[in-house]
Parts: sequence; C-alpha cells; structure tokens
Amino acid sequence: MSSERFEALDEQLCEVLLEIENEYAEKLPLYKGYAKDELVTEIERKLDFCTKAIFDMESEAHSAPSTFRFDMMELIKKHKLSIQRISSLMRRTTTSIPSSSRPPYVGRSDIDDDVVQAVAEGSRVLDRTAESLTRATRVAVETEDIGHQVLNDLGQQRETLVRTRDRLFDANEELTRTRRILRVMRLRIMTNKLILILIIVLESAILAALIYYKFFV
Repeated sequence: MSSERFEALDEQLCEVLLEIENEYAEKLPLYKGYAKDELVTEIERKLDFCTKAIFDMESEAHSAPSTFRFDMMELIKKHKLSIQRISSLMRRTTTSIPSSSRPPYVGRSDIDDDVVQAVAEGSRVLDRTAESLTRATRVAVETEDIGHQVLNDLGQQRETLVRTRDRLFDANEELTRTRRILRVMRLRIMTNKLILILIIVLESAILAALIYYKFFV
C-alpha cells in the first residue's frame, strides 16, 4: 500500500473486527440480561468505529496513486462485507431481546421492523455503490495503464524517428561532402584537359617552327 495511515487504519480495523467476532461468537451466547445488553452496546460502539475507519480508508484510497487504488478499494470492500455480516447478526440479536430487558442509554431507541428494513436497504445501497466505485476504479486503473503503455510506445517511436532523422542528417552530410569532392574532381579534370591542350598547342608550334627553320631558312 502507498499510505501509512491506510495501513494503520487497516490494522486497527482488523483487530476490532476480530474482537467483535470473538465477542459475538464466544461471549454473547453466554451473557444474559443487563450484561448481554452492555456487550451488545459495546459491539455496536465498535461497529461505529469500524464504519468511521472505513470512511477514512476510502478517503485515503481516493487520494492514493492509481496503481495502488484498486487493491485498496478491494480491501475496503472486503471489510465492508464483514461489517455488513456482523451488523446483520447484531440486528437479529437486538430484535430478539425484549425491550423491557434493555437498560436505557444515550442514543438508543426502540427498533421496529420498518427501521430494520430501512437500515438493511441502506446497507444494500451502500454495497452497490461500493461495487460501482470498485468497477469504476478498476476501469480507471486499466485506462491509465493503457495510457501509460501508449505513451511508452509513442516514446519508443519518437526515439526511433529521432535516430532515423539523425541517420538521414548524417547521410545528407555525406552526400554533401561527396558532391563537393566530385565538383573538385571535375574542376581538376577540366584543368588537366586545358593544360594538355596547351601542351599540345605548344608542341605543335615548336614542331612547326622547327620544320620552317629546317626547310625554309
């Protein structure tokens, strides 16, 4: 995971959920009357802590890098299912306790069937919302991965084009040097031809002078 706070919340949440599991499975069946009501209240308080921890973990997950976000949301979904399962068990437990045997305490009210159904429906809505967020996060992560891959491919293609351009520049420079050499060679050939013509003319003139001197002088 990328967030130390997320890891700390996950560790605390796992510990509290384990405590709730043990209290529900081992202690609650043995308790009666007031002691049972107190244990139920304690479990509900811990469930409230778990709900708040889930909210904080979701905040951390949404601000985390996309490469870690999917795994974080999957872990949150797993914890939500555990909390929902325990909450359902606790609702059945609290509705089975007669209201006369429960001690009054702050924030506690009688729970009728309509409220229980509303809470259950709210839990289902939250679960569906969490699943939608998980799917959206997965799609976003996959899209971002594809984007990174496309960017990498474009970067490699750019490097290939740059190397090709450099090779073309080198080839162009070689061609320029070759044209320059050919131009110099052509000038030298023309110069050599002119010199050769001058030599031939000069030799012809000398030969003509010799002939004239020998036969006419």
